[in-house]
Amino acid sequence: MMGATLAHIVRHPAVIAAALILMLASALLGSVAALVWRPAAVEAQEADNALEGLNANIRSLRAAASTAQSYALRLSQATALEAKLGHRSSEPEFIHAIETLAASSGATMQQISSPGAEKSAGPIELVLTGTYVTIIKFVTGLNDLQDYVTVDRASMSRDGDNIRAFLVLTRPRPR
Repeated sequence: MMGATLAHIVRHPAVIAAALILMLASALLGSVAALVWRPAAVEAQEADNALEGLNANIRSLRAAASTAQSYALRLSQATALEAKLGHRSSEPEFIHAIETLAASSGATMQQISSPGAEKSAGPIELVLTGTYVTIIKFVTGLNDLQDYVTVDRASMSRDGDNIRAFLVLTRPRPR
Protein backbone atom coordinates (compact mmCIF):
# COMPACT_ATOMS: atom_id res chain seq x y z
CA MET A 1 0.00 0.00 0.00
CA MET A 2 2.76 2.31 0.79
CA GLY A 3 4.34 1.66 -2.59
CA ALA A 4 1.10 2.51 -4.40
CA THR A 5 0.76 5.80 -2.53
CA LEU A 6 4.36 6.69 -3.26
CA ALA A 7 3.93 5.83 -6.94
CA HIS A 8 0.83 8.03 -7.08
CA ILE A 9 2.69 10.94 -5.46
CA VAL A 10 5.68 10.62 -7.80
CA ARG A 11 3.41 10.70 -10.84
CA HIS A 12 1.51 13.75 -9.68
CA PRO A 13 2.06 16.73 -12.05
CA ALA A 14 2.89 19.13 -9.21
CA VAL A 15 5.64 16.83 -7.89
CA ILE A 16 7.05 16.38 -11.38
CA ALA A 17 7.00 20.16 -11.91
CA ALA A 18 8.67 20.75 -8.55
CA ALA A 19 11.35 18.17 -9.33
CA LEU A 20 12.01 19.82 -12.69
CA ILE A 21 12.20 23.22 -11.04
CA LEU A 22 14.66 21.85 -8.43
CA MET A 23 16.84 20.28 -11.14
CA LEU A 24 16.76 23.50 -13.15
CA ALA A 25 17.57 25.57 -10.05
CA SER A 26 20.47 23.31 -9.09
CA ALA A 27 21.82 23.44 -12.66
CA LEU A 28 21.47 27.21 -12.63
CA LEU A 29 23.20 27.49 -9.24
CA GLY A 30 25.95 25.16 -10.45
CA SER A 31 26.49 27.35 -13.51
CA VAL A 32 26.59 30.50 -11.40
CA ALA A 33 28.99 28.85 -8.97
CA ALA A 34 31.22 27.77 -11.85
CA LEU A 35 31.15 31.27 -13.30
CA VAL A 36 32.10 32.78 -9.94
CA TRP A 37 34.49 30.09 -8.78
CA ARG A 38 36.59 29.61 -11.91
CA PRO A 39 37.61 33.26 -12.33
CA ALA A 40 38.31 33.45 -8.59
CA ALA A 41 40.52 30.35 -8.84
CA VAL A 42 42.32 31.81 -11.85
CA GLU A 43 42.81 35.13 -10.03
CA ALA A 44 44.10 33.31 -6.95
CA GLN A 45 46.58 31.35 -9.09
CA GLU A 46 47.72 34.54 -10.83
CA ALA A 47 48.14 36.22 -7.43
CA ASP A 48 50.17 33.24 -6.18
CA ASN A 49 52.37 33.39 -9.29
CA ALA A 50 52.86 37.14 -8.86
CA LEU A 51 53.70 36.65 -5.18
CA GLU A 52 56.26 33.95 -6.03
CA GLY A 53 57.81 36.29 -8.60
CA LEU A 54 58.04 39.07 -6.02
CA ASN A 55 59.59 36.68 -3.50
CA ALA A 56 62.17 35.66 -6.11
CA ASN A 57 62.93 39.35 -6.72
CA ILE A 58 63.32 39.93 -2.98
CA ARG A 59 65.72 36.98 -2.72
CA SER A 60 67.81 38.26 -5.63
CA LEU A 61 67.87 41.79 -4.17
CA ARG A 62 68.94 40.43 -0.79
CA ALA A 63 71.71 38.43 -2.45
CA ALA A 64 72.83 41.53 -4.36
CA ALA A 65 72.78 43.61 -1.16
CA SER A 66 74.79 40.95 0.66
CA THR A 67 77.32 40.89 -2.17
CA ALA A 68 77.57 44.69 -2.12
CA GLN A 69 78.09 44.71 1.66
CA SER A 70 80.72 42.01 1.39
CA TYR A 71 82.46 43.94 -1.38
CA ALA A 72 82.42 47.16 0.68
CA LEU A 73 83.89 45.34 3.66
CA ARG A 74 86.59 43.65 1.58
CA LEU A 75 87.40 46.95 -0.14
CA SER A 76 87.94 48.69 3.20
CA GLN A 77 90.06 45.77 4.41
CA ALA A 78 92.09 45.82 1.19
CA THR A 79 92.61 49.57 1.50
CA ALA A 80 93.79 49.19 5.10
CA LEU A 81 96.11 46.32 4.13
CA GLU A 82 97.48 48.32 1.20
CA ALA A 83 98.27 51.18 3.58
CA LYS A 84 99.97 48.80 6.01
CA LEU A 85 102.02 47.17 3.27
CA GLY A 86 103.20 50.56 2.04
CA HIS A 87 104.21 51.73 5.52
CA ARG A 88 107.35 50.65 7.29
CA SER A 89 108.40 52.07 10.63
CA SER A 90 112.04 52.31 11.55
CA GLU A 91 113.42 49.49 13.67
CA PRO A 92 113.37 51.47 16.96
CA GLU A 93 109.82 52.72 16.26
CA PHE A 94 108.63 49.19 15.55
CA ILE A 95 110.29 47.77 18.67
CA HIS A 96 108.73 50.57 20.73
CA ALA A 97 105.30 49.79 19.22
CA ILE A 98 105.70 46.11 20.16
CA GLU A 99 106.77 46.99 23.71
CA THR A 100 103.80 49.36 24.07
CA LEU A 101 101.45 46.67 22.77
CA ALA A 102 102.86 44.14 25.23
CA ALA A 103 102.39 46.57 28.13
CA SER A 104 98.83 47.47 27.10
CA SER A 105 97.83 43.83 26.68
CA GLY A 106 99.18 42.92 30.11
CA ALA A 107 101.94 40.61 28.87
CA THR A 108 105.53 40.98 30.02
CA MET A 109 108.24 41.05 27.40
CA GLN A 110 111.21 39.08 28.65
CA GLN A 111 113.39 39.07 25.58
CA ILE A 112 113.41 40.59 22.12
CA SER A 113 115.95 40.08 19.41
CA SER A 114 115.81 41.97 16.15
CA PRO A 115 118.00 41.75 13.07
CA GLY A 116 119.24 45.32 13.55
CA ALA A 117 119.18 48.23 11.15
CA GLU A 118 121.39 46.56 8.55
CA LYS A 119 119.00 43.60 8.13
CA SER A 120 115.69 45.29 8.94
CA ALA A 121 113.62 42.74 7.02
CA GLY A 122 114.67 39.78 9.14
CA PRO A 123 112.57 38.08 11.75
CA ILE A 124 112.06 39.49 15.22
CA GLU A 125 112.02 36.96 18.03
CA LEU A 126 110.02 37.66 21.19
CA VAL A 127 109.57 35.89 24.48
CA LEU A 128 106.44 36.99 26.35
CA THR A 129 104.96 35.83 29.62
CA GLY A 130 101.46 36.35 30.90
CA THR A 131 98.13 34.66 31.07
CA TYR A 132 96.66 33.00 28.02
CA VAL A 133 94.29 35.96 27.62
CA THR A 134 97.10 38.55 27.70
CA ILE A 135 99.13 36.61 25.13
CA ILE A 136 96.07 36.40 22.87
CA LYS A 137 95.44 40.15 23.35
CA PHE A 138 99.02 40.80 22.27
CA VAL A 139 98.75 38.62 19.17
CA THR A 140 95.41 40.11 18.10
CA GLY A 141 96.78 43.58 18.84
CA LEU A 142 99.40 43.05 16.14
CA ASN A 143 96.60 43.79 13.64
CA ASP A 144 96.32 47.33 15.02
CA LEU A 145 99.97 48.23 14.44
CA GLN A 146 100.84 50.58 11.59
CA ASP A 147 103.15 47.98 10.07
CA TYR A 148 101.98 44.73 8.49
CA VAL A 149 103.27 41.95 10.74
CA THR A 150 103.04 38.19 10.34
CA VAL A 151 103.58 35.62 13.06
CA ASP A 152 105.78 33.03 11.37
CA ARG A 153 106.19 30.75 14.37
CA ALA A 154 104.59 30.54 17.76
CA SER A 155 105.02 28.18 20.65
CA MET A 156 103.68 28.32 24.16
CA SER A 157 104.67 26.54 27.32
CA ARG A 158 103.53 26.71 30.89
CA ASP A 159 105.72 28.74 33.24
CA GLY A 160 104.17 28.29 36.69
CA ASP A 161 100.84 30.11 36.69
CA ASN A 162 101.69 31.95 33.47
CA ILE A 163 102.19 31.08 29.84
CA ARG A 164 105.55 31.61 28.19
CA ALA A 165 105.17 32.40 24.48
CA PHE A 166 107.92 32.37 21.89
CA LEU A 167 106.94 34.32 18.75
CA VAL A 168 108.79 34.97 15.52
CA LEU A 169 107.47 38.06 13.72
CA THR A 170 108.36 39.31 10.26
CA ARG A 171 107.60 42.48 8.36
CA PRO A 172 107.71 42.46 4.57
CA ARG A 173 109.86 44.99 2.79
CA PRO A 174 107.89 48.02 1.58
CA ARG A 175 106.97 48.10 -2.08
